[in-house]
Order: sequence, then structure tokens, then C-alpha cells
Amino acid sequence: MAGAPSSPSRGWAYWATVCALLNLATVGAVVALMRWPRPGAMTIELPEATSLAGFPVYVSGAVRRPGVYEVQTGALVADAVELAGGPRDDADLAALNMAAALRPRDHVHVPTVGELSMSSPSGQGTTDAPCVDINAADAQKLESLPGIGPALAKRIIEYRQTHGPFGTPEEVMNVDGIGQKTFERIQPFVCVR
Repeated sequence: MAGAPSSPSRGWAYWATVCALLNLATVGAVVALMRWPRPGAMTIELPEATSLAGFPVYVSGAVRRPGVYEVQTGALVADAVELAGGPRDDADLAALNMAAALRPRDHVHVPTVGELSMSSPSGQGTTDAPCVDINAADAQKLESLPGIGPALAKRIIEYRQTHGPFGTPEEVMNVDGIGQKTFERIQPFVCVR
């Protein structure tokens, strides 16, 4: 008599264990392959949050493509001018500090040669500072001042038509919407004649 026949329940348990081990090995292999770097696989690296820190600035005047541009933190006036296509041939770059740092929502106006007069606020002699006469400037020239948009330019013109010419640059703060901070931004660029 050759050996005793094996019990049917023992064969079933054996095969169930083998199948379970094979399933476990297959799942483990799939997980390992998913985590294993493949040659030629694309790796996506997200930039650091600081490199995404940008803000809008408005560039107008003697540039090739005036408009609103997104600049990175630490950008200079020169960077904004380049984003706007660079200066036109009639641009007066000497009137700008090209190395000045930009702040959110700055307005960079590149004047044309001769656009800004070179007289001092008191009207005595000349200085190196460009000047926009707030008593005579049209809306476009007023909008070239930092922080002055179409609405404030219109209010300045309406104010001087109603109340007469400004006696000093500081009087522009009497215009609704122009406070101390706005005046401090435009003060180096304005004069009265």
C-alpha cells in the first residue's frame, strides 16, 4: 500500500495559503514599482513660494507696449520698462531713477524728451528734478504722477477750475482723495507756477 491519501481539507488550506501569499507578493511588487523611479520619467518640482511673490505695476508713456505687468519682488524700474517692450526712441530715461525698487501697484511713467519741465517748485532757477505743474498739467500729465489715476487727475483739474490755481504743491491735498501718503509720493515731481 503506497501512502495514505491526503485529507481533502489539508489540500484546500494549502492552496488558500499559497494564493494569499501570491496575492500579497503581487500587491507588494506593484507598490514597489509605483514608487521606484523610472528612467526618463518626468519629475515635477514646484517652485518655492517666495519665487511666486509678484505684484502688478502700470507702465505708461514712452514705452513700446504700455500696460499692467506682473513683476517679482525686488524688481526695479528698469525691469518694468523692459517688460513694457523697452523705451521708445523719444524716451527721456534720464528723468527716471531706473534703479529704484518697485512697490505693488506703482505707476512707472516714462516721459518723452521735453515732457517734464526742469524748473524748481519755487520757479527760481533750475534743478535736476523733473516737475509737473499741477496748475497747468492736463489729465494725461497728471496721470503720469505716481498714484494718480484718471479719477484723481479729473478731481485735480475740477478743483483748480473751481478754486483757482494752487498756491503751493501742498494745497493739492485739498483735493478729495489726495492725502498725506499720496502727496509724499508725488511731491518730488510736482510744482506750481
